[in-house]
Amino acid sequence: MDPELRMHKSQDTDFANGHDTNGNGNEPPAMMPTLQQVRTAGSVTITPEMFERMYLSPENKVSGDMRRILGNPTPIGLGGFLIAYCPLIFSILEWRGYTGLGAATVGTYYFSGGLIAIIACIFEFILGNTFPATFFGVFGGYFLSYGATFTPYFNAYGAYAAADPVTHTGQMAPPFQTGLGFWNLMMAIFTLYCTICALRTNVMFCAAFFFLVITFMLVAAAEWVSVEPGMVATGKSLQTAGGACGFVVLVIGWYLELALMLTTVDFPFNLPVFDLSGVVPSGTDMRKRKRGKKDLEKGE
Repeated sequence: MDPELRMHKSQDTDFANGHDTNGNGNEPPAMMPTLQQVRTAGSVTITPEMFERMYLSPENKVSGDMRRILGNPTPIGLGGFLIAYCPLIFSILEWRGYTGLGAATVGTYYFSGGLIAIIACIFEFILGNTFPATFFGVFGGYFLSYGATFTPYFNAYGAYAAADPVTHTGQMAPPFQTGLGFWNLMMAIFTLYCTICALRTNVMFCAAFFFLVITFMLVAAAEWVSVEPGMVATGKSLQTAGGACGFVVLVIGWYLELALMLTTVDFPFNLPVFDLSGVVPSGTDMRKRKRGKKDLEKGE
C-alpha cells in the first residue's frame, strides 16, 4: 500500500476514536471544528422543561431513537381535539341559535376529534409517551362515540322517540338524557385523573383539565336535572355554566396549541406555560432521596 495512503487511513481510524496519530490525545487545530460538528450533529440536548413543553408529559427514558426519527404528534392530537370541541361547546351555549347538542357538526367528531386523536395516540404510544397517549386515545374514543350517538344510522336517540314529548326525535327523552349524564360523569372522573397527573406538566395544561372536569360535571348535572318536573330552567342554567367552563378550556387549549407549534419550528420566543415538572417531584426522585437519607443514617 502506498505510504501516504496508509498514513491517511491511519489518521481517519484514529480520529474516529477521538485520538490523533501522534498519541498525545490532542486533535490538530485544523480538524477540531469538523470533528466537533460530527460529534454534536446527531444529538440535541433537551431539558426536562423543553420536553414537557413539547410533549405535555414529564420526560421519561425510553430505548431507541424513535424521537429523532418521528415528529411530535402532540400538537396534531391537541389541534384535532380543539377543532371538534369548539362546535360542541358552542352548541351547549347555543350561540347564534346553534342547538341540537352539536349534531350539525357530527363529521368533526369522527375525523377531527376521533381519527386525528387516535392517530396521535398511536404515535405517542410508539414514542413511549404514555400519558398523552392515554388522554388522546380516550378522548378520541369519546368523540367517535359522540359522533355515532348523533348519527341517524345508529338510531341511538331514535330508539327513545316515543318517550320524547318535546321534539319526538328522542334527543329530549328522559332515558336518553339520563344516559348522556352518566357518560359525562364517567368522562369527568377520567379527566379528574388527568388533572392530577397533569400536576407534573405545566400550569396551563393542568388548568385546562381542571375546567374540563367542571364542564363534564355541570353538563351531567344539567342532563339529570332537566328531566325532573319543573326543573327545565335549572337544567338550562347548569348547561350554560358548563358551556362557559368549556369555553375557558378552549381558550387555554388554543393557547397551548400555539405554544406547541411555536416550539416545533424553533420560534425566537416561546409562550410561557409555567412548567411544573420541577415543582412536583417525581416518584423516582423521592425514592432516591429516601435511599440517600437511609444511607446517610447508616453511615452515621
